[in-house]
Amino acid sequence: MFSLRRGFLLLLTITLALTAITGCSGKMKVYNKKSFEEAVEGITDRVVLAEIYLEFLTETTDTDLAEDIEFQWIQLDEEAALAAINHLAELNPDSPHYIYLKGWLLESAEEKVTAGRKALALDLKFAHGYKLIGGAYNQALFRGRGNQEDTLWLERQLETDAPTFHQAVMIDPMADWAWANLYGFQKYNENWEEALVILLKGKEMGMSFAADWYIASARMELGQYDEALQEFVDGADKALAEEEIEASEKDEYIFVRYSALLERNRLWSHLEAYVRSIAGWETNPDQLVVLAGSQAIQLDMDAAFEHLKTAASNGFDSESELKAITGIDAFTQDERYVAILAQVQSNWKAGAPERKAETLAGKLSRPAPLWTLAGATGDSISLAGLKGDIVILDFWATWCAPCRRAMPVLSNWMKAEMPAGVRVFSVNVWENNPAGAADFITSNEYSMELLFGSNELASAYGVKGIPYICAIDAEGNIRFEEVGFSDALGEKLGWWVEDLNP
Repeated sequence: MFSLRRGFLLLLTITLALTAITGCSGKMKVYNKKSFEEAVEGITDRVVLAEIYLEFLTETTDTDLAEDIEFQWIQLDEEAALAAINHLAELNPDSPHYIYLKGWLLESAEEKVTAGRKALALDLKFAHGYKLIGGAYNQALFRGRGNQEDTLWLERQLETDAPTFHQAVMIDPMADWAWANLYGFQKYNENWEEALVILLKGKEMGMSFAADWYIASARMELGQYDEALQEFVDGADKALAEEEIEASEKDEYIFVRYSALLERNRLWSHLEAYVRSIAGWETNPDQLVVLAGSQAIQLDMDAAFEHLKTAASNGFDSESELKAITGIDAFTQDERYVAILAQVQSNWKAGAPERKAETLAGKLSRPAPLWTLAGATGDSISLAGLKGDIVILDFWATWCAPCRRAMPVLSNWMKAEMPAGVRVFSVNVWENNPAGAADFITSNEYSMELLFGSNELASAYGVKGIPYICAIDAEGNIRFEEVGFSDALGEKLGWWVEDLNP
């Protein structure tokens, strides 16, 4: 709760900051991203950082910068940050800028949309007003991540706010978020022709929301199956050109995505025809398992078991994939299942030396970008201060399903196997609900230390997908890294640390 004493001190800080705006030289200071980064560089003192945050929030007219500053301050000291933001909004009740800065922190979709409407009533050209409204709809309704109260309210209000999605792209035609929200609107209304047009335009402009998966999904909704497959071919070529995948991984990239999309749309006949069109599918474990999964969900268990048996005979070794096949849990006592499971487990055990050799062969050597981040208790931790320890970082977000699979593996490894001299941090990035990150760690009783990261930190580490897990040696160099979740994560952690701490 915000205390009167703290409120008085905060107001005093505001007054002092305002009197220092021109500095000793008498020249007007510039409040932009560059000057902010220069102001906070190397600063670890919480009081000094809070003063810098407050000064820039008071003076900058760059709403994007102010939003980033808010986020950083909340990670450092949520109570003080919220108090300052609320006070600035009270001092500037007719400022769309401050309405947005307060509005995007509000809890409910109704509060956010109402704030966005208020900002636009003051200035129809204020892009962030559209961002506030569209973001609330996209997150809570279009992407299905809202609670029941938010969802019902937004459903009733959608017709009223529908024009804002089109207006946003006219106000800021280069904004990724504006096109993403318009795409979400068209997708929610199942206007797939319009959705595809938006996605293709986004792809042409290089926008992040226009990924091959979404374009292929829209094409598939329109019955454009060959074109959907081509999107993944193009995506693989792009990933190859950007060195995100190796040439040997291209076919797998295409197969995994296209088969998953057919599965999601329950297009079983198309899926089976696609698998059978691939040369060598009869002995390819991955393709056989996909085919078996399609047959199992259609209750053709005889065919499913036959293909799973062949897959296991050809090296299929993922127990988790086997158990994830829809409906197979009803057959765990079936002698065919028992035999297949035993073979899969044997394959996994036999493959350990090869997996270890492959893991160690991928050893890196590049300096880890330095950071100072706030933890769940508000205390700051710096990478520089951890020199001498092996540091494992797990970049994650609460909404990320693969992250949720990786985190218990990390935690269990820490409890059962982690030696002394190792620190493990879960670095929260790309988060939709920063306040929920600490609760997620606590409620699941995970052992990792929570740190609040940033988009800039994720970019500095080259994070393009999460979970991104890396091991940093005692000298501060990244030596191993892993993207996504795999069954081998637990053993890889052990191999990494064994190699770095012989």
